[in-house]
Amino acid sequence: MGRLGLAELGGSYFTFSNENNYMIWTFLKKCWEKGWLHRGADVMPWCPRCATAISQHEIVTDGYVELTHPAVTVRFPLRGRTKEALLVWTTNPWTLTSNVAAAVALI
Repeated sequence: MGRLGLAELGGSYFTFSNENNYMIWTFLKKCWEKGWLHRGADVMPWCPRCATAISQHEIVTDGYVELTHPAVTVRFPLRGRTKEALLVWTTNPWTLTSNVAAAVALI
């Protein structure tokens, strides 16, 4: 089975090819020549709590209200370490069945 963004998919969404990049720039040039591009300043919604930009989707669906999302914490025992485990926390529990690894930074 192929992976998204690789040539083995037969030209499907091949983002790191020069051909794709040139096609995008050619399209943007044509839009510029036809006067379809607008240069201006738009307001960017900003989250005061986490200091990140808020997408338009979040504004429409959440409407700046405090929400409580369900979360799941799962314990994964470590092989060869009988009294040690990883605790994995997610608000997307449906992804747990497809997760095959956990990234850990040892500091």
